[in-house]
Amino acid sequence: MIKLRYDNVTGAVGNGYADNIGVPQPYLLITAEEHDRIKNDDDNYYFVEAGELVARAKMPIIRKEAFLKDFFATSLGYIRFKPTLKNGSQIDFISLLPQYKAIASISGLPAGAFIFYREPDYTQEFTEQYLQGLQELSPAMTLAEYQKFELEVTNAYQRAFFG
Repeated sequence: MIKLRYDNVTGAVGNGYADNIGVPQPYLLITAEEHDRIKNDDDNYYFVEAGELVARAKMPIIRKEAFLKDFFATSLGYIRFKPTLKNGSQIDFISLLPQYKAIASISGLPAGAFIFYREPDYTQEFTEQYLQGLQELSPAMTLAEYQKFELEVTNAYQRAFFG
């Protein structure tokens, strides 16, 4: 038997150890054959859920992790950390907030000030055409609505960069 270690929060499977080796909990006892199958499976990641070993396809997980490195979640949808401007340059989205706030304080933020994205289907390949199909323009916002959104963006940045 093999003691298969796993993360007690995410359930992600870690290393396997012979059953005569003392390892801390949590671990799942599996056969050597099961362990070999898991180690040689290039298409799946394995997790422990409710004491059971569960296989999940790698590509959707890899795509989601990559997506969340470039985007952050808001109540509107997902926004790129560094959107590409019309001139082709990139800028941190958070650095645009003072400009948006100045506009919002005068007349409200107009619709289409920035682009956000619906959550993708991580089983799909992320082509530029696919991502463009997920784009939506921001709605018009009053100053109060904008201030609430600005706080949400600031908090999302803090979580992304400082945990």
